Amino acid sequence: MVVGEQRLAAWARPDGTLEAIGEQRPDQGPPTRVEVELGAGDVGRRLRVFRDDVTTKRVDVTLVRAGGLARATGALGELDETETVALDEPIGDDEILTGPGLASDLGYLRRLASLGVPVGGAVGSDSAVRDE
Repeated sequence: MVVGEQRLAAWARPDGTLEAIGEQRPDQGPPTRVEVELGAGDVGRRLRVFRDDVTTKRVDVTLVRAGGLARATGALGELDETETVALDEPIGDDEILTGPGLASDLGYLRRLASLGVPVGGAVGSDSAVRDE
């Protein structure tokens, strides 16, 4: 369990889509910033995760939805050692591009809210669990 706090700022863009910036501040560890552009359908157009702290790996990775792919680019590293990230993974039009924290949870939370389920109600869904 991670204990700490999260901060969140969200706003609507002129085109009506939602953007958010969140910050995770765990009690044991450095803060992490998460930026999200949900885009049309609230499934995620862009997600950036950033952490810069000398006690852990530096993270600056951006995921972008483009042409049926989730494209991850950026860098991970420590003081003088940096590893470049460049990955493309298939992503369905209805799959939510998400990452850590409350900011990236907005995609599925807005999807749940749109279902109009009353408090105490239930929604059926198919799910798969992967054991590792």
